[in-house]
Amino acid sequence: AGRMNRNANRCRPDDDLEWAAEQFAAAGRRPVLVMEGDVLVGMLTQENLSEFIMLQDAASRRKKPG
Repeated sequence: AGRMNRNANRCRPDDDLEWAAEQFAAAGRRPVLVMEGDVLVGMLTQENLSEFIMLQDAASRRKKPG
């Protein structure tokens, strides 16, 4: 059985996404725990970070006139 890593990178739900993405990169692209105090409320993964960036890009293209 594996051991739990208690030194996982963490961020808060209200942290800037750019900072959270830097934490993700620093973690070797392993998930970053999203914590509210001592409560785990989510995880930042490669998949959901990429999906968010694609959605933001699509939304910004829809807003451009033309």
